[in-house]
Parts: sequence; C-alpha cells; structure tokens
Amino acid sequence: MRANKKTFRTFTTVASSLFIMLFSVACGKQIKDEMQRKVEQEESLNNETSSKSIVGALNWVGIANVTYNAEVGKNLQAVGLIDIPAEKSRCTAFLISEDMLMTNWHCFPTVVNTRGAKFYPTYIEDGAEKGEAYACEELVVTYEPLDVAVLKCSGTPGKKYGVVTFEYPGKIHEVNESIYVIHQNCDYWNESECAPTKKYSPGKIVTAGSVPAPARELDLFYDADTLGGSSGSPVFSANEHKVIALHHNGHGQNYSSKGRGDRNSGVAIDKVIDYLRANVGALKNLGGVFVSTPLLTAKGEIATETEVDYYDLTIAKASKIKILLTYSANIGDLDLYVTDRNKKVLAKSESSNDSDSISGTIQAGRYYIAVKGYQGARGTYDLTAE
Repeated sequence: MRANKKTFRTFTTVASSLFIMLFSVACGKQIKDEMQRKVEQEESLNNETSSKSIVGALNWVGIANVTYNAEVGKNLQAVGLIDIPAEKSRCTAFLISEDMLMTNWHCFPTVVNTRGAKFYPTYIEDGAEKGEAYACEELVVTYEPLDVAVLKCSGTPGKKYGVVTFEYPGKIHEVNESIYVIHQNCDYWNESECAPTKKYSPGKIVTAGSVPAPARELDLFYDADTLGGSSGSPVFSANEHKVIALHHNGHGQNYSSKGRGDRNSGVAIDKVIDYLRANVGALKNLGGVFVSTPLLTAKGEIATETEVDYYDLTIAKASKIKILLTYSANIGDLDLYVTDRNKKVLAKSESSNDSDSISGTIQAGRYYIAVKGYQGARGTYDLTAE
C-alpha cells in the first residue's frame, strides 16, 4: 500500500549507442526530392537498418477498404499520423490515455522537436483532408535505449477515439503467431506524392535472423509491411488485440531495394512498461496498466454516523501526491482528509459532487488519510493515492 515514487525521467538527448544510430536515420521522413533520395542512398549503403521494410509483396490495406471486427476497429481509432513541422517529418503515434500518446524517441528526441506537433487520428481517405487535429507539444518522456517517447496533447482525444490496451506482463510470442500493425503510410518509393493514410498491415512473428544484439534482446520481429513514417506504430497480437511491441525498425534493405527488406521489429512493450513503472512517477493508467504504482488503493464503507476510516500513508521523500475519493452523493456525501500522526487535519476536501480530491506536494513522513460522512452520512467509496 506504500510506494516511494521515483524521480521523473525526461529528455535523453545524446546518442549513446550504435544501435540507436543505426535505426534512427531517416525514420519518419517522406522522400519527395532528389536531395532527400541522395541522403537516403548514402545512409542505406552504410546502414542495414536505416529505414522500415516492405517484406515481399506489399500487403497492407487502407482501412477504408478492409473488413474488421470490433476489437480491430477500436484499435484503428486510437492510431494516427503525427506531423513534426520542426523536422519537416512525420511519424505514427497511438493514444494510451485520454490526453497522452506514445511514439518513438527518434521522432521526438528533444523538446525542440515537439514545436507545432499535431496528431491526426482520422486521416483515412486518399485525397481527403487530414481531419481533426490535436496539438501535442508537451514532451513527457523520451528515452533513447527503448526508442520510446510519450507526448501530452491538448484536449482529450483518447476520450473521443479510445485508447489501446497493453499486454502486460509480457508473454512469449512464438514464430508464426499472427500479429498486425496499424500505421500511417503509403508506398512513396513508387509514388512520391502519395498520401500517408491509415493502413492495416497483417503479418506473423518471425525469427531475428542475422540481426545483431542489442536488437535481438529488446525486439520482437515480424513480417508485417512498414516504411519510414510507420515509426511509432503499435504492434498488436491478432488473438488478444493488445499492444505487444512499439514498432521502430526495419532490416535487410538497401537503397536500390526501394524500402523492401526481410523483416521489421518493435521494442517489446513489457520492457517499455517496466521502464516507465520504475522511472516515471507522473503517469497514471496508460494502456490499461498502472504505470506508477499507487501509494494506496482501497474500497471501503462508512456504515455508521460516527465512523471514520483511517489509512496509513508513509512518504519516503518529498513528492507530489494526488488523493482521490469517489462515491455516490445520492447515497451518502463523504469527505476526505489528510492528517498528521496526531490526527490533526492538514488538508481536506468536502465537496458534494460524487468525489473529493487533494493534490499537492507532501513532505517525507507518516500520515493518515481519513474518510468520514458529512453530518453522519453513510456509503461505500473507492480511494486511491498516487
């Protein structure tokens, strides 16, 4: 019931491994002119993993042309294009909470890259406008070794379009297991001015082949088709429709192959969640997983007019805290308090709107969280502190 919240980790900006250098080059950039093609050529000749791969015959489909079940339909809504004007680039991102999305570190390595960034969850039809846009300029997390970034958006797109569900704890995924990737892209190698509309790429888990470490240790490998611009896409299990990997890499191609290669890969999502849980104390329920372990969760009942429920709270060091009490005011109006060990009230919330909350910075020490009925009210409640 108690946890020492850890320091918020942000803004890793310096390339520290050859692996990241190999796959970060040119990801997310649409090739439109000869200068860009020359850059891609020089990079591809030197780096086996400089771009994402179409594996064999192109078999992705635009979502306007595919029949899908309710689970796939839910996931399709949560994925969108993210424009990166600061880099004249684009990636794919997906909603993990009401106002946060996940994509790749190499799309947003620093806060500078977020300037003007916008998320488009409804860019579906060729020839159509990009649709509704959400500004996503707050960089919450960016972590190079796992190629993950989390951005906060204005408004609540996740409330309208839904959020994905993470597979956590992770499972062992066997070769030939069916998966799919949802991403924003088009085959710009063969049609330079194509529109990166939303695509569904079916595929299967494959072996790592000759891909060297550390990718072999971090990634899942699959044959679903992607290209540069698919960076940051969610990889879903076709059985449970949960995110199993964060797509970020392609293998086996060179410039003359026009984006064709032998496999793609994504960071196993349980490794991403493990990192967030251990190092990020400011996030809550993302993708169906509590990223920051709650200090306290409880269900209770005030059963008599004089009852007061006390919960022990130990804080190891000064931390930001939010305490939330929810109940039905129609049944009984309850109130929320924080007290010292002598039960002296330090903070309180006495609303009558089905919930009470207390937020702020709390110093290291031992406290009580107290719940009582207003003027003898009774009722059940849920209590969280994080």
